[in-house]
Amino acid sequence: MSILLAIIWGGWNPKTHEPACFKIEVKQDGKKVDPLPLGLCSFSGNPHFFTRVFRGFDIRLPQSLREEIKRLFPQGGIPTNFDDIFNQAFEKASAPLVAAGHKDLPIREAIDFLYTYLHITIKATKFMFGAPACGGPLEIGFVSTDRCFRWVRHKSFSSAILEEEA
Repeated sequence: MSILLAIIWGGWNPKTHEPACFKIEVKQDGKKVDPLPLGLCSFSGNPHFFTRVFRGFDIRLPQSLREEIKRLFPQGGIPTNFDDIFNQAFEKASAPLVAAGHKDLPIREAIDFLYTYLHITIKATKFMFGAPACGGPLEIGFVSTDRCFRWVRHKSFSSAILEEEA
C-alpha cells in the first residue's frame, strides 16, 4: 500500500527540554506514527540523486555490481564467503568517495544540509522524463531544545497569487 503523505516532526517537551522526533505516515488504510531515534538522518522519498552526490555513486550500484561479478564465476564456483568479501572490498573502495559526514552537525549546517538535499532532489526530478514528483518553493522550519518553532525559509501568503517575474 502506498503512502499518501509522510511527515517527520520533531520538537521538545517544554518542561523537561527533552527532544523527540516522530514519523507520521498517512496511508489509505489509516495513519501510523513511529518514534524516530534522535541523531539519525533519514532519507526517504526519492533519495537516489542526493545519495549519488553524497556517496559518489548510486545506492543501487553495489547490488548491481555484486550480481554482475557473480555471473562471471563458472557454475558453482562462487566462494561461500563471496558476499562478505565483496562487502569489505566495496566498502574500502568507496569510503574515500563519501562526502563529509552528517552526524552531529550544528543547527545551521544541518539546515544547509537539508536545503541542499531538497534542492538537488527537486532539480534532478525536474529534468527526468514525466511530471516532476516534487518542486516549488522550499519552506524549512525547525525546533531546537531551547526555543519553539522557527521558520528558516517561508514563502509569503501572496505567493499563491503572484506570478514569478523572469
